[in-house]
Amino acid sequence: MSGAGDQQTADGVQAMVPRERMSPAARKLRDVYEIRPGAPFYRREFGYYSLDAWREQGMPQDVPREELFDFDPPASHGLGQLGWCEAAFRPGYEEEVLEDRGDHELVRDSAGRHVLYFKGRRDGFMPEYLDHPVKDMKTWEEDVKWRLDPSPPERYADLDTRMDDAKSKAAEGRIIYQNLIGGYMYLRSLIGPEKLLYTFYDAPDLIHECMRAWFDLADAVIARHQEPEEAARVLHRLLDAHPELVCEADGIARALLGEVSFEDIADEVEAAVEAPDLDDLGSRAGRHSWGYTHPTEAAWELLEEAVEPFVEDMKRLAALGLEAEALEICKGIVLGLYRARGETGHDVLEWAEDFPAEAAAGALDDWNAGRSRRRGRKLARRGGRGSRKSRASSPDRNGPDVTGRAFPQDFVDEFVPEWADLVTRAPERRSSG
Repeated sequence: MSGAGDQQTADGVQAMVPRERMSPAARKLRDVYEIRPGAPFYRREFGYYSLDAWREQGMPQDVPREELFDFDPPASHGLGQLGWCEAAFRPGYEEEVLEDRGDHELVRDSAGRHVLYFKGRRDGFMPEYLDHPVKDMKTWEEDVKWRLDPSPPERYADLDTRMDDAKSKAAEGRIIYQNLIGGYMYLRSLIGPEKLLYTFYDAPDLIHECMRAWFDLADAVIARHQEPEEAARVLHRLLDAHPELVCEADGIARALLGEVSFEDIADEVEAAVEAPDLDDLGSRAGRHSWGYTHPTEAAWELLEEAVEPFVEDMKRLAALGLEAEALEICKGIVLGLYRARGETGHDVLEWAEDFPAEAAAGALDDWNAGRSRRRGRKLARRGGRGSRKSRASSPDRNGPDVTGRAFPQDFVDEFVPEWADLVTRAPERRSSG
C-alpha cells in the first residue's frame, strides 16, 4: 500500500506518475511504446510544410489541430539545447547575405555555412550548401570551438523556466526526452558532407577535437538538466524546516553512497595518474595539422583528464552537503598525487614534474570552496551569525563538523609531510583567488 510520501514523489521526475493520473495522450503513447496488446495508433503530424500551404488556402486557425485532423494531443516533451541538424552554437553566427545571384542569394546561416537559397526564402526546399566553417584546426579553434563552450551563463539563462515546464509535463505522465544532434550530423554541419570523408583520414586529430567538444557540451548540458544541486536545495530546505530529520537524512545518504575511504581513493588516483603511457603521450604530442604540441603540454592534458573525475565526485558530494565524504575524497586525491610525485621511469609524469603538487593544490582549493559554501548554509540554519558559544557547545549529533575545521593536520603529518606548506597555503589561495 502506498503512503502519502510515495504519492508526493510520484511526480514523473522522482517516480513514475500513476497511470490514472496520466493524461489520456500520455497513456496512449506509453502503451504504443510498451507494445501493449490492443493499443491503438498514436496519431501525430510530421509534414508541416503542407500545413503552411493549407493555412494560406483558408484552413481554420481557431480550431485545435487534434480536432481538425483527429490528431492526438502532445504526449512527450523534449529538453532541447543540444542542436538537431546543426551544432548548438551559443552564440550562433549572424545571418548575412553574402552575394546576390538573381533568383538566388548566398547566405551565411547561423551555423556558419554558406548556403544558396531561393531569394527571400529559407525553408520549404532543400538548399545547396557551398561552404562550411571548419576547414582546419585553426578555423576550428578561432571561429567555432568557443561557440560550443558549455560554461557561459547565457547558455542557461532560461534554464529554470524550461525545467519548470518539463516538470509540469512530466507530472502529466508525458515522456521526457533529451534530443541532441548526432555525431555524424554534427561533423557534417561543421565540415561539410564531402570534405568530412577526407578529414577522417587526413586530420583525425581535428575529428577528435570536434567530437570532444560535442561530448563535453552534451555532458554539461544534460548534467544541468539533471542538476543534483536542485535536489540538494530541496533537501536543505526540508532540513531547515525540520532539523529533527538531519540524523535520519545523514544515515540514508551514507547508506546509499557507501563508505568512502581516502586510502581506497588514493589507490585509484595513483593508478589513474600512472595509467597514461608513451603511446598516449605520442598521440597528443608532436606535430599535427594545426601545429606543434609540446610533450609537456600533452602530458599535463593527459594527467588532468585522469584526476578530473575524482575532483568532480568531491565537488558533487560537497554540493549535496556530505562534508565528511567530500573530505575523504580530497584526502585521497592529495595522497594519491603525493605517492605519484617524482615517479621515476614514468614517461608522462617525467614530462610534468610539477603536476602532482599543482593538482593537489587545485583539489584543496576546490574542497575549501565547497566547505565555505556549506559553512554559510549551516550558519544560516543556526540563525545567521549566532553566538560562538552556542555553536561550540551544541552536541555533535551528526558526525564531525568538518566545515568548521581546516584540512586535518594529523593526516598531513602522517601521510603527506613534505606537502605541509602546500596544504597550509590552501586557505590563502582561496582568499586571494
